[in-house]
Amino acid sequence: MAIIKQEYENGVTYVLASGRIVKDPSYKKVGNNAISCTSFSISAGYSKDEDGGSKTEFVSCTCWRELADFAASFKKGDTVFLMGALEKTEYNGKTYEKVVCDLILPQVFALDELGKTIYKAQPTETDDDDEDIPF
Repeated sequence: MAIIKQEYENGVTYVLASGRIVKDPSYKKVGNNAISCTSFSISAGYSKDEDGGSKTEFVSCTCWRELADFAASFKKGDTVFLMGALEKTEYNGKTYEKVVCDLILPQVFALDELGKTIYKAQPTETDDDDEDIPF
């Protein structure tokens, strides 16, 4: 499984990643307009650590609208290929500081065991009047 990151001049970091979903996705309706949102994590980016052992990267992902409805059908262990923009959120509490990176997905490909695409979810069109969505 792999992770590829590319940062562009506008400051947005785009990510291509493939991996297995580590637990069943979380699906909910958000805001006054009840917009669909699905969140899940994948394991990707196997690499060697300094002791020679393997290291796994985990990528948190969020889908909105029709893509969220599609992603809600995923199960733990499903293999996916995804692309999206990396969004960094910083939390500053009284006793901690934390930075969370989340991948906002405009497109997801569900893969079978041999890596062949079994379903490609089309990018969703966004409405400009949705002010309660973070992008």
